[in-house]
Amino acid sequence: MRPMKHRRERGQVFALEGIISALVIVGALVLGLQAVDTAPWNDGERERGEEVRTDIDDVLALAEDRGALQEAVTTVDSTGEPRSVVPGADAQITFDRILDNTTAIRSEFRVEYDYHNEHGEVETVTVRDQPTSTANPTATATRQVVLFNNDTVRSGPSGENEEGTLEEVNDDIYLENQDEDDELYAVVTVRVMVW
Repeated sequence: MRPMKHRRERGQVFALEGIISALVIVGALVLGLQAVDTAPWNDGERERGEEVRTDIDDVLALAEDRGALQEAVTTVDSTGEPRSVVPGADAQITFDRILDNTTAIRSEFRVEYDYHNEHGEVETVTVRDQPTSTANPTATATRQVVLFNNDTVRSGPSGENEEGTLEEVNDDIYLENQDEDDELYAVVTVRVMVW
């Protein structure tokens, strides 16, 4: 076997080749790390938001089953506007009590009603609004409440005064009869947003 003759230039080529290989590996590593999904490390917040949304949806389903949503959207203040949702110790409206007694809703939440006005345009009225610590809600859930001509309208802080049916008090409340020739009076969407 003959000994190999190495020249000085050959060593510099090997060194340069090693540096270029290291740069290629570092570049591939940087690109690879950028493509990695970090969701498994941040997924806890997303799961928590889904759990809260499911809880709020369950609260709205319970309120709908008990007739509390219908009671809430047909209870008006002295001006005919929807009464504010006020959970608390003296809550008399069923929906207020349900919101007050649930652990799904933390202290920061908003309740809105969407309904069609006399021109057929959707209007939104906020019946419960609190200052929030963040701009985007953690969870939002909605339910539609179908109202008929013979549904009772209530007034007063606890809804104790019966004002008549929707058909009878048509001009005195915020809701408009969507079809005069049909039993269907209006559809109101109740939206709860939680932070």
